[in-house]
Amino acid sequence: MRRVISLAMGVALAVTVFAAVPASAQPAIVIHDQGMCGLPGADADGGLIFGGYGTVTHVVENSNYTIMKCKSRDLVNESGRAQTFSGYACGVVLPSGGFAVTEDSHATVSKSGRGTVTCKVSRTD
Repeated sequence: MRRVISLAMGVALAVTVFAAVPASAQPAIVIHDQGMCGLPGADADGGLIFGGYGTVTHVVENSNYTIMKCKSRDLVNESGRAQTFSGYACGVVLPSGGFAVTEDSHATVSKSGRGTVTCKVSRTD
């Protein structure tokens, strides 16, 4: 519980500093290894399905966008070949608070089920 409170206070402090700096010099908020995420997988025809869970490797937020990256080593891929997906709905928990859904997304799933996903939320979304 103390770690959660400390993390929340650290993020709150970072957001406070973030808001007080002029737009041209705003630092990025960077969070590493922050929880679980869902990743796409592939059905037998190579179509997009829910592939399983992974780990958020990092989230970066600045004045223009938030990018979340996630990876897993155990995704469902029934197609027998590597697959790439983009433009699907992806939800991102924003370090500055709130939640956003974007379609600026890209994922890869290897034949063996290793995969990554990147989702980008711009400030205009």
